[in-house]
Amino acid sequence: MNPDFFANYSPVEGFFRFFRAAGRSLGFMHPAARIAGRSVGAVAGGSDHLNDLTERLLETNFLEGEDLIDRVPLSIGRYRIARVLGEGASGRVYLAHDPRIGRKVAIKVLQPGAARDPDKFERQIRLEASLQHENIVSIYDAGCLEGRPYFVMQFVGERTLADATLDLPAAVAALCSVARACGVAHARGIIHRDLKPANIVLADEQPAATTKGENPLSRAVVADFGLARLLDTSATQSGRVAGTPAYMAPEQALHGTASPQTDIYAVGVMLYEQLTGRLPFHGESLAEMTENLLATDPPLPRTVCLDIPGKLEQVTLRAMARDPQARYGSAEELARDLESWLGAQDGSVTAGHRDGNFTRSPWTVGGKAAAVTALLTVVVLLTAWFSRQERRAAAGDAVNSGVTEQAGTGQYQEQQANVLRAAVKLANWRRELYQPDGSISTTRLVEVLSELEPLSAQTDLPGSLRQQALFTMAEARSLSGDVPGALADLSSAVGTAGDPQQQADCYYQRALLHWDAMLQSARMDHETKRVELHTAALEDFRQAVRLGLSDPWQDRLACALIMTAEVKVNWQQTFATLAELEASPEKPGEHAARIAGDLLLLAGRHQLAIEKYQTAIRRCGSYAQAYGGLALACHAQNDLAGALHYAVRAVEINPRYQPAYTAFDLLARRLIRQAPADFRSMHFTDRALLDRCLSVLGRSRENLPDSSRLLAACGSLHLLQACQLMEVGDRQAYAESQRAKSRFAEAVAVDSGNATARLLAGMTCLFVGRYHSHLQADLDAACHYFRQALAMKIDRAHTYRWLGYAELAAHRPAEAIVNWEKSQRLEPSLHGELEPRIARASAGVQLANRQDGETVTNFGS
Repeated sequence: MNPDFFANYSPVEGFFRFFRAAGRSLGFMHPAARIAGRSVGAVAGGSDHLNDLTERLLETNFLEGEDLIDRVPLSIGRYRIARVLGEGASGRVYLAHDPRIGRKVAIKVLQPGAARDPDKFERQIRLEASLQHENIVSIYDAGCLEGRPYFVMQFVGERTLADATLDLPAAVAALCSVARACGVAHARGIIHRDLKPANIVLADEQPAATTKGENPLSRAVVADFGLARLLDTSATQSGRVAGTPAYMAPEQALHGTASPQTDIYAVGVMLYEQLTGRLPFHGESLAEMTENLLATDPPLPRTVCLDIPGKLEQVTLRAMARDPQARYGSAEELARDLESWLGAQDGSVTAGHRDGNFTRSPWTVGGKAAAVTALLTVVVLLTAWFSRQERRAAAGDAVNSGVTEQAGTGQYQEQQANVLRAAVKLANWRRELYQPDGSISTTRLVEVLSELEPLSAQTDLPGSLRQQALFTMAEARSLSGDVPGALADLSSAVGTAGDPQQQADCYYQRALLHWDAMLQSARMDHETKRVELHTAALEDFRQAVRLGLSDPWQDRLACALIMTAEVKVNWQQTFATLAELEASPEKPGEHAARIAGDLLLLAGRHQLAIEKYQTAIRRCGSYAQAYGGLALACHAQNDLAGALHYAVRAVEINPRYQPAYTAFDLLARRLIRQAPADFRSMHFTDRALLDRCLSVLGRSRENLPDSSRLLAACGSLHLLQACQLMEVGDRQAYAESQRAKSRFAEAVAVDSGNATARLLAGMTCLFVGRYHSHLQADLDAACHYFRQALAMKIDRAHTYRWLGYAELAAHRPAEAIVNWEKSQRLEPSLHGELEPRIARASAGVQLANRQDGETVTNFGS
């Protein structure tokens, strides 16, 4: 032990830290077993004194639950556990014995919650178990241990490529085996996604005797195929990416896209590491690693180590090309090049060895300068990654031809660099958005727009680059809440001559924005607008399909939604397609689940919609769109508390996601349609929920000080809070009313066209003037706001209704009668509420005339 261990602590704290460290190093059994009355002891030896010591430490609170690691079980199913082989972020691996077969096996037990979808886990394990190859770890069995999924696999050995020190031929042979294994898996539609030296196991069997020219090598076997996909790490919505940053391809690091070329890139990085003894890119975090990956070139291997064979350098850099299409077309092709180099060896490796059979890489043609020039031919393709789509293979020729014509000009290079830099900032901001308790700043979004707006306005900008600049700007505007601006950018992009598949992506993204807006309009009962937006969304989906979406998943989703517009729509077929997309192992399923929820909500199947949205959230806990849909579905079931709960969660995830505020718009409409006499008896008793909503929206105001919609939402919550306080006779009701009044006034000041905020501001002034201040100024202010709202010609029936109440409170019953009559003509359903009031007000006017002008008011009774 370090003698200075206790130096900085009091005796009690020092012993506590010592026993905590001892408990971890010795592997105490989990304290949950102790609490349940089961024995707690040490894995090593199970000594009685250590058992007693553990009990005393637990009883005296020197050790707590989180201080002890999970116990090592004696058995899992029929398998007898021997010892722990290793532990990582995804789970723990045990060496075990299978008594039925009489062989050693390895068992991987995943961390709690690692595989949140049991059905998906089972499907993936079945798919991986079907892989039978000498260089792939075989899957024998699977099950569940105390709620934690596990699978039983072939025990190959304990030494990995990360632990071993191999000579160059042995390292190349190992990676050649890895490439062969990847080729077999890719042919079955399985992508590893997390290839790294720790996942390459070197078999324990004795290498065969060799002759001259052969390599005495252990067999390399790839483990954990597809495991990264099993773990719920959706980059699009959670901000986390499945994989290890140092070995990720650029498209995978940016947004989680995976393809066979992703695994080929990882093999290239491992080959680079074996050749040079270092990684090509470094960074303390995924964001820093990504920026270095996209902003800098890796040092050429032979500038790091002079005696590296030139052919292996070419293979490495081709496998690591930034553009997926510039890499090897298949893992088998990569394996053949590595085998070709191995076959040419006679036991020695010299720096000057040459072999004309190798394909030259664009990174090394003509040296470093030519590599940079070649980079210009693919950099335009990179920003397609930032749209969260996979690489469009067919678009390469069209884009490359446009780049080649101008690649020599410094101006064009600068334009490319600006688009790339802005897209990297946007991708990093999107990742930060979903970090728990992270502060959200508009700085990067503002920077993206400020860099790209002048660039997109340049008349000499090539069409393909203009499309990508506009696409990136649209995403930045959408994330910052400027949906009209995003739609305008996408409309400009689709009208720009350039890459047809990039054009298809623009149509697809514009369709999704129309779809979101359509759903909000449907819930707000704006039928004309809903039909218009639905038509626009379907037309954009049709255009995207016509131009050719290279992503089959997106193509099927678009076709399924287009089908809903058919006269004889087969809804069952549409939902079956969405279910298949949801279960697809190659795409995050939460998006299809959320779209299914949207369709069920539109069809009035509210409970089924809620279940679909909850499925999406289980898959991706930071899915703001699914929370927004849940809020709308709860409101449709008249569950105001549920609607506010889920809406404020969506705002908490992304305060710039505008549909999250629709639930608060619906609350405002509910308040507007409330009769004044009922205000004091509104049945909403969850004060804690209102406080939480106001707290979250208050924090959001720091980032969105100029959002009229957010300010109006705050005002609605304050007004509802005031109603609850008044019902119980709390004197704070007046203060809450004043806060509501201030928020609505601010909303009107920010957006003079916000008619709803003006109507609510008038209602609050009437509320304050009638129940609290009894000031004529408040009543006059209410009438002023109502008249302004009338001029905007929005919800005029209810505005006339409220103006009538304000006129009556201000002792002008004749004017009240006139406004109520107009309200009834516009909305006959208000007749039951207003007709008795008109009768009483008329009687009051007649009585006042008889009593020489004496005024009688009977507000709201």
